[in-house]
Amino acid sequence: MIKPGDTLGHIAQQYYGKANKWYLIAEANPEVDPSWLTVGRELVIPVGPVEQPAAKAVSAPAPTGRTHTIGDGETLSSIAEDHLGHERHWYRLYELNKGRIGDNPNRLVVGMVIAVPD
Repeated sequence: MIKPGDTLGHIAQQYYGKANKWYLIAEANPEVDPSWLTVGRELVIPVGPVEQPAAKAVSAPAPTGRTHTIGDGETLSSIAEDHLGHERHWYRLYELNKGRIGDNPNRLVVGMVIAVPD
């Protein structure tokens, strides 16, 4: 079910582990405009050809100062919008937490604690 603030990218991240697989959901729901999602609408979530490799544990010291714990379906863009005022600041979160997140900024692990810039 579509919740406030959802995008097909957020939903794809949740189900497939990759936001760029949003088109699988769009193709399974041709009557839905991907740029205009209706809160409360049920979507068909197809079984996708996506394998979710186990996330590597990245060794990095625990962050200090302002932090955020990754929740289900969150992306650096959504966290940047919440904490830094606009999704375009996702790269600031990534640069600050690259040692914790690893080489792929799209591979966030639920429960991971990241630092948030002031």
